[in-house]
Amino acid sequence: MGQFRNVIESKKDKVNMLILGDYVPEELCLSKLVEVKEHLINEGFVNTALVRDFIDEEDIPEEVKNIHFLRKSYHYIKNWGGIFYYSCS
Repeated sequence: MGQFRNVIESKKDKVNMLILGDYVPEELCLSKLVEVKEHLINEGFVNTALVRDFIDEEDIPEEVKNIHFLRKSYHYIKNWGGIFYYSCS
């Protein structure tokens, strides 16, 4: 375990960490994800983001929002994230 910790410590300011999870209900789920993000940044994982932190399209119709955000998540999993953290309610 010590060797793994050393590798993580040496690379935590370089790795992209993507936080995934439910945003609804906002007061419970999203706030928890934001707390995790802030904690990780304070621990030195400076390239930590929620999917919602990335630029988004404007005026997404309500009936396709779930599909849009699912595709957006897949895009950032494939193209940006190096370490993933998922939390479900």
